[in-house]
Amino acid sequence: DYGRLSFFDDLVNNLVAGDNAAVATAENKAKELTGQDREFADIYVRFMKVYQKRGSTFPKDEKERMARLLAGSGVTRQKRDEFGVKTNILTS
Repeated sequence: DYGRLSFFDDLVNNLVAGDNAAVATAENKAKELTGQDREFADIYVRFMKVYQKRGSTFPKDEKERMARLLAGSGVTRQKRDEFGVKTNILTS
């Protein structure tokens, strides 16, 4: 699953289980990474923060939103790839 980072998957599971400190841990770990892993980690952190605000419906709602956008014809190849990574991360 391109874009997934197992350490961050574990933190997401902790957040879903009620450990709000997982977000701070994710932020700190993301700062240690470079390159593409850093980009992926930043997506995890962003999604975790939104999850805290919007709750358990966020992953499903966001996947549906991206699917609607992908169904349109005006989406570039680069954006399709980005949505693919985000969808993979949302399934964590």
